[in-house]
Amino acid sequence: MPPGLPGYLDELLRTPRFAGAERISRFLRFVVAKTLAGEAAEIKETLIATEVYGRKPDYDPRADSIVRVEASRLRAKLKDYYEHEGAADAIRIDLPKGSYVPVFLEVAPQTPGSPEPVDVPLPTHARPRWRWWWAAGGAALFAALGIALALHPPSAQPAALPSITILPFDNLTGRAELTALSVGLADEVAAGLGRAGNLRVAGRQSGIGNAATRRPLSSSDQEGFLLEGSIREDSQQVRIVADLVSRADGYQVWSRSMDANQSRSLEQQTHLAQEIAKEVDAVITDLHHERASEWSASQHQAYQLYTRARQQMGDSDVLLTHGADMLEPPSLAALTSVTALFNQALALNPKLAQAHAGLAWVYLSASEADPELIRKAREAAQRALALDANAAEAYAVLGYDQYLHGWDFVQAEENMGKALSLQFRAPMWLRLYSEISGIRGNLAAAARKLDEGAAALPGSLSIKLARGIVAYQSLDSQTALSIASDLLARKPGYSMAFWLRGLALEQVGRHAQALAAFDECLKSSPGDPRCTPARAHSLARLGRRAEAVHVMEAIQLRTSPLARSPYSVALIQTGLNNYPAALTALESAYALHDHSLPFAGLDPRLSVLADQPRFQAILHKLRVR
Repeated sequence: MPPGLPGYLDELLRTPRFAGAERISRFLRFVVAKTLAGEAAEIKETLIATEVYGRKPDYDPRADSIVRVEASRLRAKLKDYYEHEGAADAIRIDLPKGSYVPVFLEVAPQTPGSPEPVDVPLPTHARPRWRWWWAAGGAALFAALGIALALHPPSAQPAALPSITILPFDNLTGRAELTALSVGLADEVAAGLGRAGNLRVAGRQSGIGNAATRRPLSSSDQEGFLLEGSIREDSQQVRIVADLVSRADGYQVWSRSMDANQSRSLEQQTHLAQEIAKEVDAVITDLHHERASEWSASQHQAYQLYTRARQQMGDSDVLLTHGADMLEPPSLAALTSVTALFNQALALNPKLAQAHAGLAWVYLSASEADPELIRKAREAAQRALALDANAAEAYAVLGYDQYLHGWDFVQAEENMGKALSLQFRAPMWLRLYSEISGIRGNLAAAARKLDEGAAALPGSLSIKLARGIVAYQSLDSQTALSIASDLLARKPGYSMAFWLRGLALEQVGRHAQALAAFDECLKSSPGDPRCTPARAHSLARLGRRAEAVHVMEAIQLRTSPLARSPYSVALIQTGLNNYPAALTALESAYALHDHSLPFAGLDPRLSVLADQPRFQAILHKLRVR
């Protein structure tokens, strides 16, 4: 006998898989106790029926299959448990078929089984290109959601009460006077179940007492349980057989046979109906709790996989906190791993809206390498919203997609606004919303939203930086300089603060000091995609044209079209006063869908082009107003 068996049994019956299954838990506890007491030889079907299920001493196994049905359920429950969450248990309890005496085994610990990873359709042939704020964004989002999800994990929605349809009992006697009994039993059982309040009792079916005349079940009937039965004659007795069937799989889950005196059968109808209703209510309620417990266990495991995926996405806004020197986007292998975790969670719980939304975000972040994933991201976000209309992240994914790929800034602003209305404490979403509002010409609204965010999240450097950028775009150089100084005081060496300082200094004509700030930015973050063209623009404004042209040529020699950043080239050409060349670069940026182009109408460095028809044509095509 394995040591610690009684304690193990207690732990087993407290697991989610067994905690809601009161009837089979009583069964298992009874047979284990009898076996440990050395009374295994006494374990018979009649003993279990009377001691566990309250049957009378004259219990007839031929007429009542309760023990056999429950034993079958217990065997299936034990099998499922040891194949999944109990796979690592050192003790196992088995109930061999054909016997009600349990067997105890000691086994070597095994690794618990887990869902097989789902194939992840992520590309393996290319390294993604990343816009600076995009690469940082995912981590910021997951950090923002992390606290909220930890405090408010997805909870199971209360399951609806199980339903039952009760058919008139088939009158197989051929005697018309017993038709009243066949109908009356069904009516009284329905009334009893309705009074108990644990089930949804469907209206009684037509086809009185005759299976041949009953209407077939509609597709909407194919859930819950079905109670049917028959009435037969046996000498001076009327035998009533009641069967409870699960519509989900057609299996019988309970059966009971009762006898009534022929001459008094109608008098005994109420008592017989009460007995049937009491047992049916107990069986279905137990099954319902059992299934709900299993569902909760599955939900718990799914949520654990979901949170692991979140953790792998990172926990800080690395770019806006540290600069481009820290900008190493997630590898495709890492994205594949995260996607597999989300898919494992969804295999356990396909209705976990947060996992669909997380999967959408991963697809969107990998879409730079495979545009086909944009479609998958949209579909996953839509699935999340179909399951949960308040799935904030799904709105954010759709908004970001519309912003990043569709350049549909009206719809992007609407969806990002919905996301923020549901989850405000998300620095990335606040930054994106402010960018979109600014692009649409509403810098005042962007500033207000960021001020609200800074009040709610006073420690967020990224929100503070975004507010400084809006000040710069609004030509409020003093506020931008003040914010840059505050950021550097809070985080010395912060490359993005040097970048903001350089922009604000250049805005007021202090080009030499601006160049020094950009040099500090590149010292902290070599190759930064914002500081590099900003420094070249400053060099051009200082008359150091050859150096500016050298930087521009280096950008133009990069491998991929977007890495050559036509928008950056336009900035440098503007600093060199080569306006036609700058406009040509901006037109190229539109053709290549350069992610920075929507900021053209906001960038003070390009304001000298504002009256140019070609520039106005670009803004018109962008639909930013």
